[in-house]
Amino acid sequence: MSKHALNKRSSLSSVEAAAILGVSRDTVVRAADRGEIPVRRTPGGQRRFNPDDVEAYRARLASVPQVPAALAASSGGEAA
Repeated sequence: MSKHALNKRSSLSSVEAAAILGVSRDTVVRAADRGEIPVRRTPGGQRRFNPDDVEAYRARLASVPQVPAALAASSGGEAA
């Protein structure tokens, strides 16, 4: 979904938000439950996300430095 298409939508489902973020629906639900992405509930209990909030969350995810897998595995979780 293009950014232009996002601006036309008033809300996104968890599946749509997940597609935009490139993660699973369950990941989006957990992030919303932790308060990382603002969410509202419909009268039927479905989650709805504001496209601007999803875009802001995507920008925050992109700004977090990634630890290379080899480095993470080699640390072994030991304290110095």
